[in-house]
Amino acid sequence: MRLLKIELEMIRLELAQERKAYLEIADQLAVLERASMDLKTERDLWMERYFKALAARSSRRPVIPPGILRRLLWLCHPDRHGDSEAANTATAWLLSQRKR
Repeated sequence: MRLLKIELEMIRLELAQERKAYLEIADQLAVLERASMDLKTERDLWMERYFKALAARSSRRPVIPPGILRRLLWLCHPDRHGDSEAANTATAWLLSQRKR
């Protein structure tokens, strides 16, 4: 009986250590997820600035005809490509071309 009590106490201590480690990792994950969201927001702001600067700089280039632009937007739209980063980038660039 004494051995069982000792074994049970060891299991309780191990379980407490595992729970503490789990909670620490969960906290770290939450911090990383917040940092990831902040970085994505900052990336989006910089991409927007980049495309505005690119559109302003490329004002000497020929304008994409509206019909072609509409087709290109339809073809590369993120909804058609699982909201991929490439589709978002291409769509943002095409939309910046529309505003010229």
